Amino acid sequence: MDVAQITQFITNVGFPIVACIFLYKQNVRQADQHKEEMDHVTEALNNNTVAYTALADKLDKLADKIGEDNEK
Repeated sequence: MDVAQITQFITNVGFPIVACIFLYKQNVRQADQHKEEMDHVTEALNNNTVAYTALADKLDKLADKIGEDNEK
């Protein structure tokens, strides 16, 4: 192989390798961002679950109290 063939080979193969490395790093970064976003969503969902449970308990107590008042 002469210098021109080697240069052409590096040019043809080098760009796809660089592009693959760039896309891999971008994919890893996006995956990290997605995990962070999903952690926030999970936290919000857990907070809502706690709030809805407390609300349901209060509604049950209120319904029991109204039921007792209606029996009297």
